[in-house]
Amino acid sequence: MNYQGDDEQLGEYGEEKKKKSWLARIFRWMVYAVSLIVILITIYRCATIGTPAALKNYIMQNEQIDAAYKELKENFVMYKLETRNPFSMGDAFFIDSAYYLESAKNLQLVIRCKTSRFGDFLELFSGDSSLSPFVVYLKISETSDDVGDTAKEETVVIEEAAKEESYGSYKDSYMYYIYSFDGVEMDYAKTRLELFVFDNSLDAKAPFDEEGYIARFTLFDVNTPKTKLQAAKFMPPG
Repeated sequence: MNYQGDDEQLGEYGEEKKKKSWLARIFRWMVYAVSLIVILITIYRCATIGTPAALKNYIMQNEQIDAAYKELKENFVMYKLETRNPFSMGDAFFIDSAYYLESAKNLQLVIRCKTSRFGDFLELFSGDSSLSPFVVYLKISETSDDVGDTAKEETVVIEEAAKEESYGSYKDSYMYYIYSFDGVEMDYAKTRLELFVFDNSLDAKAPFDEEGYIARFTLFDVNTPKTKLQAAKFMPPG
């Protein structure tokens, strides 16, 4: 009997099977390679836009905060405000952290600024640490207990941060601006906090104008989630 034809069929089948096996391996390698690239890009992005270590668990101290914490210790109340839309002016500004220190009536926040969106503007302020490229105003609005048409809204505008700092360089991808506001009274069921950012001129402070801002954030309203924090993680020992 002649089995040559069968041998040829087996050979062709074997070659086809090997070919499919190699194609499957190549496809798996491609999937692994793409997945690895995505992971590396994600890690890189997180590393480059994540909060710098120096600003994590960072609170600018003042006498009012220190006194309240020394008195209350573990009973000191503070919250992180989970701003629902932390971006403004596209991706130029981002609210990195917003903390309300209820026991000290103090609000602190960090604004991450994408330096590439401002060209040489930031460089104008790099030589004088007392000058800031931005002016911020905190608008506090509170709705009265009345309902319907009789409800009224009272507003207070804090025109100057009690304290402000910057971190980074205009040559970096991002600069960070930290602001602290004193005297912030909040009723979580009725209060809305809005932050207005204006560009600062070297001649005069930019006035508050609800139409002339370059960035605007709703930091808190009745629908904003907030997370209670352990103040001891933010406060210095003692």
